Amino acid sequence: MPPTPEQQVAFLRNVQRLLGEGLFVASYKFALLHALADLAVIKGDDSGATLDLDTRDIAEKFIELYWRQCRPFEIGGRATGLILQQNTGKQAAIIRAIAEAKTDMAGRCSAFDKRPWPSGNRSSAT
Repeated sequence: MPPTPEQQVAFLRNVQRLLGEGLFVASYKFALLHALADLAVIKGDDSGATLDLDTRDIAEKFIELYWRQCRPFEIGGRATGLILQQNTGKQAAIIRAIAEAKTDMAGRCSAFDKRPWPSGNRSSAT
């Protein structure tokens, strides 16, 4: 049985509340939740059926949202090589993987670097 429109709205409000009020130790967790919410809206339907998401789709949406967080900081227009530290101690594995991929791609993804920040506010699930 598909969820009612009221149940769907209640669910989205709960996700928005979690995104807006949730305490995230690392922003990559927020980005992952945001990516999942976006994909649910983009790929989901009103049938009530289970939504199967491919890990590639999740990864692409996550990287689209988080690409800029993995750029080295610049001081005076010069790259420092320092990347936002996401954990106490070791860097988060996802951040290392994105940073390494950017290095391996040697500028072939400059379109991502030039993209504007996603529009909307923190509490938006779209």
